[in-house]
Amino acid sequence: MSRPWGRRAAFVAAGAGGAALLRRAGAVAAVADVISELRPPDLTRWSHLVEQPVADDRARGRVRVQFLGVATLVISDGVSTILIDGFFSRPGVLRVRLGRLRPKERRITSALHRARTRHVDALFVAHSHYDHALDSAVVAGLTGAELHGSRSTRAIARSQGFDLERFRPISTHAHA
Repeated sequence: MSRPWGRRAAFVAAGAGGAALLRRAGAVAAVADVISELRPPDLTRWSHLVEQPVADDRARGRVRVQFLGVATLVISDGVSTILIDGFFSRPGVLRVRLGRLRPKERRITSALHRARTRHVDALFVAHSHYDHALDSAVVAGLTGAELHGSRSTRAIARSQGFDLERFRPISTHAHA
């Protein structure tokens, strides 16, 4: 036999829980608003710590490797330049979890300019997680690079309008 007060108590309890849930949702929304207004830190005061490429590396026959963050490396002998995982957009945690990820061309262009990297012969993507592959098509497009990667990297590049004539597949399987 059901008791009428049992249903009412359940309704009141759910209402109280619902109010708590709404308060939490409001707090989360307020935090999200604050985070969405955050900007990347200004690193110009530390720019003197960045090692700039030496113009005479080609004459010396040296190979230089420059770390550009996350997993991005520029490798150059002064004649040829390759890039590993050109990732510069660096979306925030909320964007990664809740939003749609897209390359940020302005940030990419700025990073390439700071690294004095205008032309790249080949860009290699280690694997297709966003923090390796998200910007690869844009970087390859801006630098004239051939893009080397897996089928999923190719799909990312295609979705961003990259010229697939400049894509080179990398197979992870040994062929006999």
